[in-house]
Amino acid sequence: MRNLKVAFLILIIVFLTGEKLFAIEVNNILDLWNVRNDLGGNYTLTNDIDLSETNPESITTYSAGSYELGNIVEYNGYAYYSKIASNTNEPSGNTDDNWTKMWEASKGWEPIGDGGYPFHGNFDGGGKIISNLYIARGATVDDPVDNDNEPNDGENFIGLFGYVTNGSTDDNASNTSDIYIEKVGLTNVNITGKRGTGALIGKVDLPNRNRGKLVITENCYVSGGSVTGFGATGGLVGANNSQRKQVVPIIRFCYADVTVASTHPTNQALNSGDNSNPYNIKYGGLVGCNENGITQDSYALGNVSGGDRVGGLAGCTIGGAIFRSYTTGNVTQRISGTWEGGFGPITGRVSGNLPPGLGGTNATGSLEDSYYLDSATMDPSSGANTYGTSQTDSELKDATSYPNWDSTNVWTFAESVYPTLKSSPSSIFYFRSQATGSFSTASNWDKSETESGTYEESVLKPDYTNSYSIKVLSDDTITLQSPNDAFISSTTVEGKLIINDGATLNVENKVGDDLIIADGGELEITGTINIGQSASLIGQAGSTIRFNGSSAQSVASGISSVYNIIIDNTNGVTLPDNISIEGTLTVSSGTYTGASNVAIDGLNSPNIKHLSWPTTDFNIANYSASTSLSSSLYPNKIKRSWNISGNINDDNEANRQKTITFYWNAEDDNNYNWLNPSKTPILFDGGVKVGQATDFSILLNDDIRVATFTYTFPQVAKTSKGDLTIGLDDDQTLPVQLSSFDVFNTNSSNVMVKWVTQSESDLDGYRIYRNCDNNLNNAEMLDVFIPGTNTSQTQTYSYIDNSIEVNGIYYYWIKMIDYDASSSFYGPAIIEVEDDFNNSVDIPLTTGLVSIYPNPFNPTTSIRYSLDSNSLTEIKIYNVRGQLVKTFDLGMQTTGFHKLVWNAKDDNGNKLPSGVYFSRMKANNKIDTKKIILLK
Repeated sequence: MRNLKVAFLILIIVFLTGEKLFAIEVNNILDLWNVRNDLGGNYTLTNDIDLSETNPESITTYSAGSYELGNIVEYNGYAYYSKIASNTNEPSGNTDDNWTKMWEASKGWEPIGDGGYPFHGNFDGGGKIISNLYIARGATVDDPVDNDNEPNDGENFIGLFGYVTNGSTDDNASNTSDIYIEKVGLTNVNITGKRGTGALIGKVDLPNRNRGKLVITENCYVSGGSVTGFGATGGLVGANNSQRKQVVPIIRFCYADVTVASTHPTNQALNSGDNSNPYNIKYGGLVGCNENGITQDSYALGNVSGGDRVGGLAGCTIGGAIFRSYTTGNVTQRISGTWEGGFGPITGRVSGNLPPGLGGTNATGSLEDSYYLDSATMDPSSGANTYGTSQTDSELKDATSYPNWDSTNVWTFAESVYPTLKSSPSSIFYFRSQATGSFSTASNWDKSETESGTYEESVLKPDYTNSYSIKVLSDDTITLQSPNDAFISSTTVEGKLIINDGATLNVENKVGDDLIIADGGELEITGTINIGQSASLIGQAGSTIRFNGSSAQSVASGISSVYNIIIDNTNGVTLPDNISIEGTLTVSSGTYTGASNVAIDGLNSPNIKHLSWPTTDFNIANYSASTSLSSSLYPNKIKRSWNISGNINDDNEANRQKTITFYWNAEDDNNYNWLNPSKTPILFDGGVKVGQATDFSILLNDDIRVATFTYTFPQVAKTSKGDLTIGLDDDQTLPVQLSSFDVFNTNSSNVMVKWVTQSESDLDGYRIYRNCDNNLNNAEMLDVFIPGTNTSQTQTYSYIDNSIEVNGIYYYWIKMIDYDASSSFYGPAIIEVEDDFNNSVDIPLTTGLVSIYPNPFNPTTSIRYSLDSNSLTEIKIYNVRGQLVKTFDLGMQTTGFHKLVWNAKDDNGNKLPSGVYFSRMKANNKIDTKKIILLK
């Protein structure tokens, strides 16, 4: 499928640029040599090629006579290829029409590409073999005994291909797709070079530019012969490097069965001008240096011997990673302890690991699921160390004991035989979920070699190294369970992906978007998400990202544009700078920190920010919002204020408007009665009126005030900000504010009516109404008028009602009358009167519960009780199962009538559910119980 994609891409390029349509066929030595004519071309090997004549011992010296097409001769130190038959002309240089000048005969094959003109095209070996490659371009030293100087001869970047990158360095060109060198086998090689030497490639080196474009070496091998160099030397590839961790070169489905050695195994010279960096390091059976590179699903069988940093598979893996690979050869280190040191059966030195986002793992140095054969110790020469120590956790196992190895598509196992690669191995698939369940359970995934092909149940969980793409389908919920980690890229979530507490999702960097939350998809982050350098997380329209961890969470980078974000973490979330929330930011608990230059469209945070507004498809840049309480605002405004900053850069004022809903509670406005008579809340910005509420309501259950205003954001950011406040029109002060209203029995049939106000303005006075049932319409107005004090200070009022003549339950209301004759009522308050009206002597007080009102209740009720003498008093609330839920330890109480208010919460402050409860009073060695019903 990838080849079809490449072909389709080439077709598009041809249409747009007029470049040649088909890959260039390589049939013989001349074709292979002429790859130099277009180092960025696409090539296909169509025949096996024998390079025996690269060896000086096999080449014929030129002498006058007839030559067949394709004959190669040595002339004046160079090898020449005969382009025509019966050629009697002696070679005459680079412009000869009859001969093609090739390599220096004594040095063998000249590698394709160098540091100035690297190979940056594609080479498809087509499963063909190139045999008998000979290169003699190694280094010698003048003083091999002292080894105190660097080699002054020899050539770097030696192999069939010398230097490979993803763009030509001379014209700074870059490729539009990944570069592949693939499906080619080398046999019977004899290669000697200097630094950066391998049978297939001397050095892969990805520059700082061309981010996301890779060099991939796959389905290649070398079998038989030797590769010898002086630093960064490997059986297949000398160095598989990148200058930055944003681009990762990959070796996969490859093997090497050759001897790898150092030309000067005991040389301890340092690089010129560098007192700490040695030459004689990095020797591996497959790859010498794996810096910032990945090697996976590969193996090496040959013996490896070098100076320092010597490994059976890789000489060193600095910031790189090795997955699902093994080695069986002996590993000999000729120098130890001179520099950093390092040798081992798999890799000589492991230093650091690729960070999340680039193929990094949670294993030490990014070495996972890899094994070696515990070789017998050789008889090393003086000063050498040979690896022969058993490490049972890494030894080669039996055929069925390779966790996370793909035995269906990649590896073949047989009795007493090491794992071998299949003829056309491929563990790179398109994955999609097939069921709701754990991310790490392979059976929850389907896979296919093509995106639109036939899917079958997977034998592996998907990850960064084995997937073209990963998709969570819309009907599925995939959960990354604790304590697992996952490493993904090119992943789309159409359903739901959950990161459990204790689990970590690492988003890797590949070409294009690395994690997409699609329309209707949700990413729930209870654990940890790491977005690697240059990796990205994109939230499409209609998607949701939810943070709901139990400890503080953070995303340092990688999120730039998302749709809905929900923050439901009391400990808060740290978001990256410059994040753009194209949908709604919901803050249901906690808040976000750390982010600057935030842009949002909608907001939903009634309980935290006390604000909400719907999306309008116009983002507020430089957004921030906060709310605070200040008693000094009252009574001119309610006690709560808001600060909303940000701007909408649009010339059309209508596009800068948001319909903002503000939330506050009764404590914020001292229980002001907005509804009777109807009062309209007014919004002020820095003391200046900016609009009146277009909608207003009170949520009775929670006593929450909800007011909606149209607010216009500025076009450019303000340098100074004003607080948004809410009050009455014309900046009037808020009128009478009752903070309490209650009624009490006296020692006779009289009832005391008592109320407390926090402030008054434009108030004429109070009337009192009474009725035998809860009906204000036919209540009796008592013959009393109490003038208002019109003060902003707390004021207490009381009145004794001595006109009651019959026992029973009575309801009282307070009528507040303004100077403009408008009025409003407050109440009712309820009391039960029990008296002997035929006896002039007061009935003695008794100890017990008098009344509970209202009952049923929600959210508060008043519990009234009396004491016939001073007493330690407690009241406890029990549920219907007899469990204690609330205790009021009232201490020493005096003789008389008392009241307490219960808010339907338990001793921990939690709201209790609807149901039947019992109030139990204990005082003066007496116990009294009454039933209470909480009804929501």
